Amino acid sequence: MRFSDIPGQKPLIDKLVNNIRSGKIPHAQLFSGSEGSSALALALAYAQYTLCSNKSDDSCGTCPSCKQMLQLQHPDVHFAFPVAKTKDSSDKPTSQEFLNDWRLQMTEQPYPLYIDWLGRIGIENKQAQLSVYQASKIAQALQLKSYSGGKKVLILWMPEKLNIAASNKLLKLIEEPEGDTLILFVTHHEENVLATIRSRCQTTKVPPLHHSDLQQFIINKGGNKDLAPTISAMALGLPGQALRIMQQPERVKEDVDRFTNWVRVSFQRKVEAMIHWSDDTAGMGRERLKSFLHFALNGFEEALTFHYGAHQNNPFAISGNDFKFDKFAPFVNSANVIEIQSHINTAIYEIERNLNPKVVLLDLSFQIARALNVKN
Repeated sequence: MRFSDIPGQKPLIDKLVNNIRSGKIPHAQLFSGSEGSSALALALAYAQYTLCSNKSDDSCGTCPSCKQMLQLQHPDVHFAFPVAKTKDSSDKPTSQEFLNDWRLQMTEQPYPLYIDWLGRIGIENKQAQLSVYQASKIAQALQLKSYSGGKKVLILWMPEKLNIAASNKLLKLIEEPEGDTLILFVTHHEENVLATIRSRCQTTKVPPLHHSDLQQFIINKGGNKDLAPTISAMALGLPGQALRIMQQPERVKEDVDRFTNWVRVSFQRKVEAMIHWSDDTAGMGRERLKSFLHFALNGFEEALTFHYGAHQNNPFAISGNDFKFDKFAPFVNSANVIEIQSHINTAIYEIERNLNPKVVLLDLSFQIARALNVKN
């Protein structure tokens, strides 16, 4: 991937390019951006630019190194990402076993969402991770000599999925890399990356796109020009989220319907309906449920910005839902939004730790009911 393939982000790209051209390349870096952001795409473009033999303001795209990177088959570039055991994998699965899926994912959509990656490899109801065994295999791979005689690169997606033992396994590699090694971590939840790893990396914050850049991206990807502002608002400046809305309208409609039903029954404090909603939603599966709760966070954020006049688009309009967003938005305000976000984030944390989802969701519904009835 070339930098020019990435929408927007010009100030950040200019900074990265200048650092490389001036020889300021920290051996361990952390690209941090929300899920669906340009963080992973930037790490790929950064690696390609670093290895390019004919670089200028961007990688050339035509040298042998660039051609190998475009196919994600460069012998000196290693990939690591969360996986889990499947019926076709070994008992101790590693990223190597899923490389074909990874290449397809990056070719089709280089701004991936975690839930979509799980669906691609057939483990949507499981929790993938980067295990100690994977960490050992990564260390072994990076001890080998460079095939081309230059840098070796590791691109590790979602270091927040490393447990403590696996993180510790990589610490020595980060502190004392073998040969000329470049380690690029890409995180969507920086706060969940082990502090000992964060402290050893130079962090690059990847911001959401400006709405104008995202709207043009949507149009370039074949999106309806008239719907581009609505999709952009719903995606919160994240190209991966925008593509998901465009490519999976049925999933978006399901999330919108579930969210709007939830806020209706919670606001009206219909306890029986809240119990029914919690029981039904709990059956989604853990990762799908976490994805919905992140969607809910976005929904409340959109309501807040609508309420204070930052935009006047109904982000749910694309789903065909008749929810009166303009009537709902005033109930999300400065007096309750932080509390709402805190309760949802707590619920996500509890779901990740295998608490009973019915109990978690019902308790969350009561908390949301109380917060929505707080007067500004």
